[in-house]
Amino acid sequence: MIWVFTQPEPLTDEAKHLNALLDAGVDALLLRKPGWSQAQYVQLLEQLDTKHFPRVMLSGLPALAASFGLMGVHMSEIKRQALFNGVVYPPMLYRSAAIHTERAIPVLSVSWDCLLLSPVFDSISKKGYKATVDADFRIAQLPCKILALGGIDEQTAPKARSMGFSGIATMGAVWKNPSLSINAFERIQQAWNSM
Repeated sequence: MIWVFTQPEPLTDEAKHLNALLDAGVDALLLRKPGWSQAQYVQLLEQLDTKHFPRVMLSGLPALAASFGLMGVHMSEIKRQALFNGVVYPPMLYRSAAIHTERAIPVLSVSWDCLLLSPVFDSISKKGYKATVDADFRIAQLPCKILALGGIDEQTAPKARSMGFSGIATMGAVWKNPSLSINAFERIQQAWNSM
């Protein structure tokens, strides 16, 4: 399972790049644009091919995700921590959450469909954002999927798989050069599938 986060900043011809990544086989595209309004997300969603909606996750806007028939909603650690008991998501939404410590996995794995642990490796897009897990870290069998995020490229993807992660999520390696995003994704995909 390979997820790709959108670049935080707007990108020229962004919908074209996102549609191409989805056509290339990205399992889930996570639309995450810090500071964007709901109207800005709507504008981008309206430019995506609707056939891809079942593989699009939206950051922090469950009602909008449901209204577009998207795959689901992703909550940043800050938004997740701000939630109170009893928050109800539309039942058809897949729910993922960001975590930044392995200690959170056993507690949260029963409440979410997928957890994204980061940074597993030194971040590509956030300089100085260092890995939080040891090289000998292993994922236990849990009721939800656990994805590795942070520093994921063609060299680290197989390492994440050997650690027992259900999948990987990437951003920096794919968007380092947007015109080569498909090539970067395909190299990561090949490395992940080679194990």
